[in-house]
Amino acid sequence: MIINYLCRLKSNLKALQLGSFRSRFSTMSTVSISKEEAVISFLKNCSCMKDLKQIHARVIQLGFEQSRFVVGKVIVFCAAAEHGDMSYAVSVFEKIGDPDAFIFNTMIRGFGKANDPRKAFDYYKIMQERGLESDSFTFSFLLKVCGQLGLVLSGRIMHCSTLKHGLDSHVFVRNTLVHMYGMFKDIEASRQLFEEIPNPELVAWNIMIDCHVSCGKFNEALDMFSRMLRFRHRA
Repeated sequence: MIINYLCRLKSNLKALQLGSFRSRFSTMSTVSISKEEAVISFLKNCSCMKDLKQIHARVIQLGFEQSRFVVGKVIVFCAAAEHGDMSYAVSVFEKIGDPDAFIFNTMIRGFGKANDPRKAFDYYKIMQERGLESDSFTFSFLLKVCGQLGLVLSGRIMHCSTLKHGLDSHVFVRNTLVHMYGMFKDIEASRQLFEEIPNPELVAWNIMIDCHVSCGKFNEALDMFSRMLRFRHRA
């Protein structure tokens, strides 16, 4: 019964209005769904900022404004959705008493997506000042920002930070490093980092091939493709 109800919510969410949200929310209580689960189900299926703001208003009414789990979902939509809104994300973030690393990472990711590196690094700095531990997601988001915007010096500094934190060999971070140096047109750095990967996955191979192509090294890209086929055949 609960699953069927949630499916109906998903199909009807695009037509959501605040009044109908309240009605549907009240109905959910009759099928043994907690208020928090109800809000999360709406947030997961939200499709536009208009709907998000209506749901967020209900979040505040229900007293979940300080719930990092619930509010984190609001910020994720603002940061990751195609038509998100980082200004709104900031307003939500500023009302959280004790944001965790996940929320900071989401803010960094959002400003990176919005091509605003200054604010992305501002939140990284605040994160450090509050004593929160940077993780593989933190560095991957920042490295991606550096690569996309050609911030060579900042990218190298972030690379050093991954070494300091022992995260440079993490598969997600290493792939982002390879890609970042490729975007800097530093194919030798990309190649060196790639060659240090014991058993490259398909993602790493594709990144390395793309790096060669973006640097105009088409023969090397073909060689890398052939090498990938041999490697994967042996595996």
